[in-house]
Amino acid sequence: GGAAAITAHENGASVILLEKSAVPTPNSRCSAGNQIYPKDPKDKDKFAEYVYAISYGTVERETVEAFVDGLVQNPDWYRKMGDELEVFFFPPVSCSLYIPDKTYSKIPEAEGLQLELRCLKQTEDFPQHSGGDRVWHLIDQQIKKTDIKVMLATQAKELVKNEKGEIAGVIAESEGKNIFIKANKGVIMTCGGFEFDEALKWDNLSPKPIYAFGNPDNTGDGIRMVQKIGAGLWHMTKQATYLAPKVPEFEAGFVINLLASDFIYVDKCGGRWADETHIECHEFW
Repeated sequence: GGAAAITAHENGASVILLEKSAVPTPNSRCSAGNQIYPKDPKDKDKFAEYVYAISYGTVERETVEAFVDGLVQNPDWYRKMGDELEVFFFPPVSCSLYIPDKTYSKIPEAEGLQLELRCLKQTEDFPQHSGGDRVWHLIDQQIKKTDIKVMLATQAKELVKNEKGEIAGVIAESEGKNIFIKANKGVIMTCGGFEFDEALKWDNLSPKPIYAFGNPDNTGDGIRMVQKIGAGLWHMTKQATYLAPKVPEFEAGFVINLLASDFIYVDKCGGRWADETHIECHEFW
């Protein structure tokens, strides 16, 4: 949301940023902040082929290319804001595609592709522990240098259409009252997920029960808002998370991240459900 606000402001828009939490605690601050890039920016087309293939063609090619084009611009964007990314390590790239019938298919377009895992550098201004926390503080600092209005403890509740069917603004709750904020050009939705909404988790996530780490205000508000005006959900059969077994005697889980072929992960029924040797080992099949 902060990045979108800065970009809109830089392009001449008057921006109001609504934050549901009284104290900004986005999931970015809880993340490692790692970002995967092609080692050579000239390989962006090869990387786009790779991303398109591993999404099994369920994402339009145009969308994939827009994502990759934006991705390779990120390092310069961070540099412009006063910091830069450093290489964390080189994740392996599998040029084989897993097929549900347990066969593998080659991705010839990805042969020779090298990736880098990068995170924001630690500096005296941003000595925070995680890369995600450093990214958030960098963006927060940039917002404070602008005239972007930030309204904390203000929950967006409903998108409002005009007679043409266009989004004309948003109804939000602030200080116990509903307010209407008119949008001259548009509304950008960056409302997080639904990891703290039990009903949405039960309907959409395979593991049951599953617990969450992050902002407790992520209760699916944005999803419900866009559904109300006709939007549909997309790619709801997958989830990605670090593994953290939950022991009844403890409130928090115990994170496991073993990138080695000597270990396998199984569920309580003894079923294996992840490829432990890849950086994406925490993604569910």
